[in-house]
Amino acid sequence: MRELARTMMKAGTENGEASAHAATTIAARLPVLAGFFFLPTAAAALEWNRACTEKVAAASEGALTAWSEWQQLMIRSAFAPPSPVALANGLVRVSHKAGHAARKRVRANARRLSSKSG
Repeated sequence: MRELARTMMKAGTENGEASAHAATTIAARLPVLAGFFFLPTAAAALEWNRACTEKVAAASEGALTAWSEWQQLMIRSAFAPPSPVALANGLVRVSHKAGHAARKRVRANARRLSSKSG
């Protein structure tokens, strides 16, 4: 039970940090992306492309990671059936690992974009 609580606390903390990074990224990108429709610039087009590419890459990487973690959980379960708590812990780990790529990218964007404006 402690391991499940630890896993959930870690996932919750990292997702909370990612939310703050996402807010920073959105606040920095919104004027550039909205302004693109009124006064298109090469820098704004580059930021649009970068934003779209990062989202597709993070989603693809997250899906592959989730699939891999799920397979590991199923293989472990085939040889030693997990308790309900161990299964819950495994499912939380799968979802947490799947979001790692997105959290990493949003953190990097927040740093990059906040250093540009500040």
